[in-house]
Amino acid sequence: FVEQHTFGFEDWTDETGQTHIGFRALVLRDYAPGKVAAITGVDQTRIERIARDFSAVKPAVAAGDVSGYSNSLYAQWAIHTLNALVGSIDTRGGVLRQMPSPLAPWPEPSLDEIALQGLSHPRIDGAGSVQFPLAENVPHALAQSSDPIDILFLYHANPVYHQPSELNWKTMLERIPLVVSFSPYLDETSEYADLLLPDSTFLEKWFLEPLEPSLGYPATGLGQPAVDPVYDTRNVADALMDLARSVNDSMATAMPWDSFEEAIQEQVLGLYQDGRGMPSGTVSESFEQFWAEFQSRSVWYHQLYEFGQWERVFATPSAKFEFYSQTLRERLQALDLPFEDVDLLPRYDTPVFAGDEREYPFHLHTFKPITYTERWGNNLPWLQDIYGLHVQEQWDSWVELNPETAHELHIRDGDRVLVESPQGSIELKARLWPGTPPDVLSIPLGQGHTSGGRWAEGRGSNPNQIIAALTDPLTGEIAAQSTRVRIRSI
Repeated sequence: FVEQHTFGFEDWTDETGQTHIGFRALVLRDYAPGKVAAITGVDQTRIERIARDFSAVKPAVAAGDVSGYSNSLYAQWAIHTLNALVGSIDTRGGVLRQMPSPLAPWPEPSLDEIALQGLSHPRIDGAGSVQFPLAENVPHALAQSSDPIDILFLYHANPVYHQPSELNWKTMLERIPLVVSFSPYLDETSEYADLLLPDSTFLEKWFLEPLEPSLGYPATGLGQPAVDPVYDTRNVADALMDLARSVNDSMATAMPWDSFEEAIQEQVLGLYQDGRGMPSGTVSESFEQFWAEFQSRSVWYHQLYEFGQWERVFATPSAKFEFYSQTLRERLQALDLPFEDVDLLPRYDTPVFAGDEREYPFHLHTFKPITYTERWGNNLPWLQDIYGLHVQEQWDSWVELNPETAHELHIRDGDRVLVESPQGSIELKARLWPGTPPDVLSIPLGQGHTSGGRWAEGRGSNPNQIIAALTDPLTGEIAAQSTRVRIRSI
């Protein structure tokens, strides 16, 4: 696999004749097991044993969530590098690249002069710039941008609650002349909106849900109204379609449907014409019959993963797994940023943490319980009732700490405690949990709302209030796990 489907494992020479270090040489030079043991705190003999076991088992898969740190890009890259070394990419039992569903595309609008001028303007969030070279979008950077924003649409976004408080979204929102919120609830950010156009909830509207990266084979779910809207709300897609059609003839031509349900049917036509999967367009006598069966099933899937589509699996200049990233090299060169070969290889990049270790001895770890739904789960009483199953907590938040750590600090299970960072403090209930490392405090996300509906407000604490606004310098991702904290009884 390394010989046939990877680039940059060995030293290589570019078109100018310059030789570049490869991954193999870098590892042998900088990452002997003894050096790695010193960095990680994992015993050298254990590292060597795991390495031998990992290389001997077929298939072996490396996986893990290392997002939320200042070095997350390199850490995630290192994980996938392990899979490449043992050939566990695009193979049975290995890591698969999600296949997209063959949905038909919508018509592209013709861009007028104003739109073309907008595309030529540098992005306000700095994505793809010197500031964040590899980023596609950096929403949190809007709060710190010096460029004026005239209109802001908010859809499934609540940055006042979800992002670090030091970004000061409240001040930023007050500066924008027109803020439009489509939230079905008056959440913390919507309180600053000038215009409220509440979206229908997921039980009241049409939507498509293509499968997130997981199973590998293509699948798409269909959301459809189970009940009529209870209040005066509207599917945000219908509202935006009406707005777009009123702009000019080009937009009206690009959106010829009378409703979003019709727009969805145009996309679903691609599933019908593809002829594969369940329901099958080949078996259906007409699209109308296919659409009726799709509504009955609420899901289309083609339970067959096609291996060996390397250009799809590796969207890289070499159409291979790149130990040496040519994409990152091209981006840094285009921006005239300095770099060395080691910057283009998966390497250890020392993480940055907010807070002095002597004053703030614990790492803050925020996590999402299985009942956390990203959007408005706190307004679902049944989810609130089972919010913290593993610690038997309901309708509240808590902080998990190691029992031995708690004993040293004279903290008992159920005590009220104060968790402090350089950014502020929050009050919580202490829960002793053996799975928590001794130097870590874990707090669930999702509680601590000051707005958002009767089921969500006034319950628990929001850990985002004490998180520092550090980022991964290449991707712009907020390093939400890079804040140090301390804890004391109240």
